[in-house]
Amino acid sequence: MSGDRLALWWVDRYTRGLRPDTRAERRAEIASDLWEHRHDAGDTWSTHLAIAWRCVRGAPADLSWRRSRAGRRRALPARGPLLRGTGWAVAGMAYVFLVVQHAWFASALLGLDLYGSDWSPGDVERWSRISGALVAALLGGVLLLRVTPRLGAALVAGASLGTAGLMWWALPLIGPIALAVTTGAVVIARRRRRALGGERAAVVAVP
Repeated sequence: MSGDRLALWWVDRYTRGLRPDTRAERRAEIASDLWEHRHDAGDTWSTHLAIAWRCVRGAPADLSWRRSRAGRRRALPARGPLLRGTGWAVAGMAYVFLVVQHAWFASALLGLDLYGSDWSPGDVERWSRISGALVAALLGGVLLLRVTPRLGAALVAGASLGTAGLMWWALPLIGPIALAVTTGAVVIARRRRRALGGERAAVVAVP
């Protein structure tokens, strides 16, 4: 094995598992160094021995370089997955907030007195019935997203946006929450519809 081949073989080994662009950049850098070395010293056996010895001596530095690149990759995750993960976390927390809120409002249907003395009996009865219907729509919609995505998303979106409409005085808070839940339900419904379409196509294709 010539010195050039040894050096390039070693580059392939210690860059495995890194980003493709990082590997390509490192390989190009080493190839350029090898060419300059041979151009200056000549393409002789002594040159190849010198390249091989240089490769052996530089192995610790190469491994240190790899650790620095691998650590940077772990410390700085890709922006796309990070944003998507944050979006789903926000949508999930917003959904839980709406469910808990309406479950609390609907507690009067079970005979629980959680409203406080500043609510009149008529308001308590009315809001408990409305919230009971909305929490049922939120929970039922999520369950239906798997089998009937459009209906499930419609129930979740209707309950979320309906909450924003009913609580218009708290729109700066409820509005973004309702929008996050609605967006999440629509995205899940679209993905589920594509999955169901693929499953149907696979069934049809089976002889």
